[in-house]
Parts: sequence; C-alpha cells; structure tokens
Amino acid sequence: MLADEADGGWVVAVFNFDSEHEARKRLTWNRLGIPSPSPLQVTDIWDGLEVELQPDAEFLDVQLSPCEAKLLRVRQL
Repeated sequence: MLADEADGGWVVAVFNFDSEHEARKRLTWNRLGIPSPSPLQVTDIWDGLEVELQPDAEFLDVQLSPCEAKLLRVRQL
C-alpha cells in the first residue's frame, strides 16, 4: 500500500500475513512509482528507525516477523 504525503514524501505499508514464518519483502522504488534520482530517507514510523539510501539504491529489503506490519515514510533528501 502506498500513499502520497502533502510534502512530497510517501508512506508505504508492508505486511506479512503468514502467522508462522518470517518474511523478507523487497520494496523496489520503480515498482512503487517512487523516483530515486536523489538520496532517500526511510523512517519506520512506529519505532523511529531511519535509513538513508544513496541514489543508486534501487530497492530496500524489509524483514518482517510472523503477522507483522511496518509503516514506512520515504522522503527524498
């Protein structure tokens, strides 16, 4: 799930519906429609963890526990 923010950022929700197994989800900016010509900052809204990605980063891998969801805010730097 993807939503545009008023300030030009995006909010991405990532889900693992499996109740028994961890999951790794690969978020590709191109597939999400997020341009990545500049560095990106990704913030986990719930735990505050921040990651900065360089312009050549085409994706972000997100590790999820069973039945876990993450809400990520993506902004261009």
